[in-house]
Amino acid sequence: METEIVRSLYYNPDTDTLDIWFGDASSEATSEPITENLVSKHNRRGETIGFEVITLSKLNNEDMRKMPEEARRLLKESANRFSIVSHPLK
Repeated sequence: METEIVRSLYYNPDTDTLDIWFGDASSEATSEPITENLVSKHNRRGETIGFEVITLSKLNNEDMRKMPEEARRLLKESANRFSIVSHPLK
């Protein structure tokens, strides 16, 4: 996957879900499970426009490896800054 720029990151503490968007969230047409805890989101052209972490507190190394580098970097920085996970992400 080519380098992506994260447009937005939304965390819902009530459901412990995290959405990471590279494109316009309103253009989501389909989604596809990548791991048990990670879903990719696509527009009508089939381009990946985002990811959803279903349960952020259960995020694991497999989930992290499946994310684009920019999404991983932003997620690590945000998680460590705001303590939204119980252990630092590596």
